[in-house]
Amino acid sequence: MYYYSVFMRTYIKLKETGVDIRDKEIVEIGPGYSLGVGFCFLLLGAKHYTALDVIPLINEGDEIVIFKHLIKLFKDRTPIPEENEFSGIYQNLNHIHSLIIISTMNYWKKS
Repeated sequence: MYYYSVFMRTYIKLKETGVDIRDKEIVEIGPGYSLGVGFCFLLLGAKHYTALDVIPLINEGDEIVIFKHLIKLFKDRTPIPEENEFSGIYQNLNHIHSLIIISTMNYWKKS
């Protein structure tokens, strides 16, 4: 539920600013212990997701469980958890998570 909460808060802010994630390439800097936020972007139509971190922290077995749980949360249209449910989230709806949205205009292919 933590990654769903972080993602949904980010997604709402992106939508408010007119950013459509469908068919975009997403880069997350410092995903930490899970790719949960990235899974959310892919589930809602992002074309590609890349996670960049200095330390490899991901456990594949845990990621499968997290991915299946996220599918269920989206399928059930689960409401965004209240801010007090996850005291470790210092992100409110006025702050965008450390994500970079890269347009599909072949930005990287120019160099």
